[in-house]
Parts: sequence; structure tokens; C-alpha cells
Amino acid sequence: MKTTKKSLIACGLSVLVCCALLVGTTFAWFTDSVTNKGNRIEAGNLKVDLLMDKAEDGNYTSIANGTGDIFSEEAGNGINWEPGKTEIVYLAVQNKGSLAINYNLLLDIIDGDPGLIGSLEYAVLDGKKAADVDANSWEELEAMEGAQVGDIQAGQTVAAPNGTLDEIVNGEENETDYFALAVHMKEDAGNEYQNGSITIDMTLIAKQATAEQDGFGNSDYDENAGYPASVDVADIDSLEDALNNPGVPTEINVTQSITDGKNLTVTGDVTLNLGNNTLNRGSTIVGAGITVEDGGSMTINAVANSGLVYTAGALTADGGTLTVNGGNYGVSGSGDAQVTAKNGSEIYLNSGNFSCSGYQGHAVMATSGSTITISGGSYSVSGADSTALYADGGTIVVDNCKFSAINGKRYAVANGGQILVSKTFSPDKPTSVAAGNVVTDNGDGYWLIAEN
Repeated sequence: MKTTKKSLIACGLSVLVCCALLVGTTFAWFTDSVTNKGNRIEAGNLKVDLLMDKAEDGNYTSIANGTGDIFSEEAGNGINWEPGKTEIVYLAVQNKGSLAINYNLLLDIIDGDPGLIGSLEYAVLDGKKAADVDANSWEELEAMEGAQVGDIQAGQTVAAPNGTLDEIVNGEENETDYFALAVHMKEDAGNEYQNGSITIDMTLIAKQATAEQDGFGNSDYDENAGYPASVDVADIDSLEDALNNPGVPTEINVTQSITDGKNLTVTGDVTLNLGNNTLNRGSTIVGAGITVEDGGSMTINAVANSGLVYTAGALTADGGTLTVNGGNYGVSGSGDAQVTAKNGSEIYLNSGNFSCSGYQGHAVMATSGSTITISGGSYSVSGADSTALYADGGTIVVDNCKFSAINGKRYAVANGGQILVSKTFSPDKPTSVAAGNVVTDNGDGYWLIAEN
């Protein structure tokens, strides 16, 4: 027993010695790791160019956004027309982007005073360069005519010299379509056309073609993409149609105030050019409300009228995007808001006057994860317990603005909302903040207004 006891004591001491030796020792395990950085997703771009062979020597140069290029007086083909005269200009459409396109060339013939429009005829010669046209009469030219619509594949994508970005290289033939525009003055044009004139405006429009695949092998996912359109409207029915044309970017020019307007919805991708025209509901102080929804996008360009003349009523983005450049907007009512963003929407207020009168009213309100960015404009409320800018679960970013006629607070947040106020706009900590809200420095050039 004594021997066993001694052996156990000796073993115990050995264990203690081993533990003492292990104090401060770090266990090591076999490990390994790999890293893959810099994975980049970049959107493609759709870009077209309109070119002309001015010297008819095969060298094409861009005339995009030019004026008076195709029938220049310097070249002698824009003046002194007479019966039987024919002129041909050689043009091309080039795909300068990374996506395949469908395109259409539109000709807008504007008659002069006196005019020439009844004396002229036109032909588009598809696929023709100067070297391809060998005709001795107008009839022979007409026989070459083809509709000037088409599709062009994207250019070849190659690595840029620095190896970090891609660039599009356009080949001479594969990404360019050639055509000629021929104009002929009829042989039987009479004396009534002497000293007459016309102007020809050319517009090249393009849209996505069904070429690229969507990741599931489907190349028809963008088959509903439409050509951009420009329309003039003077009545409520035409306006409603233009506002709701999904897939077609549309520029809407309102040519007169629409006084029988009802509240409007927007589901298309539109730019609304109002000038100083208004959308109201029978009275200039009762504007028609506008809601951008279902993924729609809208930009309003307007000029504010003096006095209580409202460009439109309440502006709302509910699952869409809204941008406002100018105008005068106002609503009245308890708990109302002049501008409201809902359900993850985005609103950009660059200029304009925005006001709300009524108990607990708001000039601007961001809710449910939406964001409103304010870069300019004037904001006012005049009701009791009202707030100019109210972030109720959303975010408001203030880079610049003006507050006027405030009867209430400038800033308030609730339900996890936040307001970021640029230090460039407000070097000092913002005041006129609702009770229960605190202002802190977010360390990134903004004051952060949040719940206490």
C-alpha cells in the first residue's frame, strides 16, 4: 500500500510539473485561407452616334447634336434649289456602347413661310456609301430605298491599358450601319415654291435589343423595351396616357395649363416639362396630386408662378423615383404632407417651393425605408404642431435649402427615421428640432438627427 501511495504521489507530481511547463504555451492547429478580391459588377451602357461623310471620301465624322450639317450653304447644297434638283447626303449610325441596340431614324420636316414641303420627295437608301450609289435619275435612286430602322450588335470589349476597366472598341463594319438620305425637288414644282424653304430635323432613337441573356439563357427578357418618345399634351386624357407607358422613356411637354385635372398616377419613365403651366383641379390653389408608383420614374421641370398659383398638388413616390426641378407646390389639411416618400422610394428635390398648411402637417415626409435628398428649394409649414422635414421611418438628407414662414419645428424624426444635415449648409448644430430628438456629429460632414 505504501508503495502504491508513493507511486500515485509521484504521478501526481509529474502531472503538476507538466501543467506548470504548459503555462504560457499557445496551442497551434493546422490552418489555411484563400482570398479573392476586387470582384466587380458594372452595368452596360447604351450609346449611339450619328455620323456623316461630308466630303464623300469615306471619312465619317459625328454630327450628333449638330445644327445645319447635312444641307450646308457652304457646300452649296442647301440653297438655290430648282425643279429637278437632287441632293444626297451619306450618313451612318454607330453603336458606341456595350449593349446591342435597335434604332430608328426619324425625320421631322418643318415647312417655311413660304414653304417647299409640297415640292419635295425623299428616299432613304439603306446600306449605301458614296461609292455604292451609281444612279442617273431619281427613279433609280428611289429603287434603292429601304426603311431606316435596324439593329446593331455591341462593339468588342477589350481590356483597357491599365488592366482595371473595360473599353468598347467599334469595328469599321460590324458596329456601324450606313445609309444615304436623298432629297429631290419635283420637276413639276411651280412658281408658288419660289423663295420657299423647309427645315429637316433628324432624331436618332435607340433601345435595347433582345441579344444579351439574363443569366437563365433567356435573351427575350428585354423585349418590351421601348423607344424614347416626345409628346406634346394639352388635355388630361393625353397626359394620363403619356404618364403610364412602362418601358418607354417619354418626354412630355405640357403646352397649356390643365384645369380639369384629377389626381394622377405615373408608372412610366417620364420627364414632365411644365414651364409655368399648372395641373389643377378647377382652381389654381387646388393642385392635382401626382403619385409615382410600381417602379415608375418621373422628373418634373417647372417654373413657379407668383402668388397662390400651385404647379401641382401633393407629390408622392410609392415604390418609384421622383425628381423635382422648380415649381410651386402646396397642400392644406390636418396631417397632410406636400412631398411624401413611401415603401423604399427615392425623391430628389433640387429646387421649388413646397408648403403645407394644417395641424401636424409636413412640407416633406420620408416613411418606410424611403430616402429624400434635398439640394435646394424653399420649405414652409403654417399649422400648429407641424414640422417642415419629418423622417418617419425614412431618411432625409439636407444638402441645401431655405426655411420660410415656419410655424412649428424644422426637423423631426420618429420610428427609426433619421435626418442628415450637411455641415456646409449648417455649420452650427441645427436647432428647431422636435422634442425627444437629439443632434450628434456623424463624423462624415453631417449632423445626424435621430430619436433620443
